Amino acid sequence: MQKQEELYAEQQRRFEEESRQHQSQVQDLRRQAEEAQRNYEKLSRDHEATQERIRAAEAANQQLQSAYQELRNREPPAPPRQKKKSFLQKVVEIAVPLLPVVNMIPGVFSMGNEIKDHEASS
Repeated sequence: MQKQEELYAEQQRRFEEESRQHQSQVQDLRRQAEEAQRNYEKLSRDHEATQERIRAAEAANQQLQSAYQELRNREPPAPPRQKKKSFLQKVVEIAVPLLPVVNMIPGVFSMGNEIKDHEASS
């Protein structure tokens, strides 16, 4: 009978040890599951935020592409038109560069020389 009691006590001890191990494993797995759930929820929030940023970036890209195409298809601005020159301005533009050559021709525009000649003969 003592052997049966010892056998029963040993079985009881093993049962209690296995029960403690089981409870410990259950608690560890519950903590891991809770942590996994928190990580999942955080990743879900991060994923949604990332998706929102992606959608915003895509919308901005579309707007920029559209603006780029519109600008690219637009005619470039025309250069400013020059103000129409007066007749006198045209004459001056042509005559001024020729003055040194013209002054070399005797009798043309020699008014200054005539004055000098007149003063010399008087």
